[in-house]
Amino acid sequence: MTNPEAIYQFIDSQLADYFQRLANNIDISPAERFRLEGYLQAVLEHKLIDEAQLRDSVNRYCQFEIVNTVAEIWELPYKMPAAPVTPSTKAD
Repeated sequence: MTNPEAIYQFIDSQLADYFQRLANNIDISPAERFRLEGYLQAVLEHKLIDEAQLRDSVNRYCQFEIVNTVAEIWELPYKMPAAPVTPSTKAD
């Protein structure tokens, strides 16, 4: 059987890390964002965490208001700087 408190602690720590990285302007890849959004969606759909509890966690770490619909709670904000461009090795 799944322990809801352990799941909540895991999700909460993932959210804390995610938003700390955003606050520090650390790049978050789309894969990292989508993975966390998938966790959020899964725990909500399987009723492993209460929506209000999850929303409180997101709002605690997020520095701006989250949309109040269930469908959008797992659509996290993100920031990704422009991809680094290196000079081509091809001869001009």
